[in-house]
Amino acid sequence: DAVTMLGKKLKKATGKKIVFDVLNVHSQLAKETGKNREEIRKLIKTEEEAARISDVILCRSELDKSILRKQGAKKSKLRVYAGSIPVQKFKFSQKNKKENLLVFVGNNFYEPNEQAIRILGNKIMPKLKNCSLMIVGPTPKGLIKEIKAKNIRFLGEIDDLNSVFSECKIGLCPVTSGSGTRTKILDYMAAGLLVITTSKGIEGLDE
Repeated sequence: DAVTMLGKKLKKATGKKIVFDVLNVHSQLAKETGKNREEIRKLIKTEEEAARISDVILCRSELDKSILRKQGAKKSKLRVYAGSIPVQKFKFSQKNKKENLLVFVGNNFYEPNEQAIRILGNKIMPKLKNCSLMIVGPTPKGLIKEIKAKNIRFLGEIDDLNSVFSECKIGLCPVTSGSGTRTKILDYMAAGLLVITTSKGIEGLDE
């Protein structure tokens, strides 16, 4: 709400156009992660107001665009921009990969990524005893303690993902909620990894 109010004031004071860059449709994320109706209602109200005062609305997928359109955003304002990655920073290679080494990359304070790690750590990896999983990115300490699988290593933040991707055969993205696009999938592909994901994970990249 504060950001929306600031946008109004800036537009009035400067006459500049406002761009609403929708990385996630937060009301949709709230629905998918089981938030209460009042919280969802407030998020929808904020998104509607942000769309109203904006001159251009950038969405990460056709699905996000349709959700905002149903909320009342004008069709003429909506643009789909799926996002991109700096391909040149990745070293593409499919040689010398370890068949049983998997990787998951993300900001793991983000709820869909937290959910994915719980699925990997407590349901999938305990069954894949001959495989190892490296999880890259900031991760809550409490989440790490929840994980039962012993074949997972939490590496934290890494400056050069090539140091991990050069060894791994498969990149994982088992997300079950969220919106926008999961650019980690593009990172994996740019480095020559095979990708295993979900129908939710591929949203925005399958169009």
